[in-house]
Amino acid sequence: MHSIYHAPSAELFVADGRRFTMYAVVSLSGGVLDYYALEGRRTRLTGGRFRLDLDEPVTYSSIDLLATSLGQRTLVAGDRCLPLFPPTGAASVRLELDWTQSGTSGPCPAYSQSLFLKAQ
Repeated sequence: MHSIYHAPSAELFVADGRRFTMYAVVSLSGGVLDYYALEGRRTRLTGGRFRLDLDEPVTYSSIDLLATSLGQRTLVAGDRCLPLFPPTGAASVRLELDWTQSGTSGPCPAYSQSLFLKAQ
């Protein structure tokens, strides 16, 4: 949920090595796409969603986020979800890539943004 526009939204990334590259933004609000102020191709998707494919994808070695129960930031990888938000209040979260054999992710619950993302 976008904190200013109060609309479901998602940043789409690809992971490569130890870096994240954001290549698109999807939302039910065209205003969310404007908020990012990035150049790219806009398309209207089924279900009233908008997608912005970036002309120049943005690459990060880490991503710092403020996660709240309102926005419910969730890391989605395939059909697996890792909630990043606390039950109440806010938490600072840093995402970095590293290879490991263990993890605590699980199937995405029905309320998750994963349903929103599956129809990309």
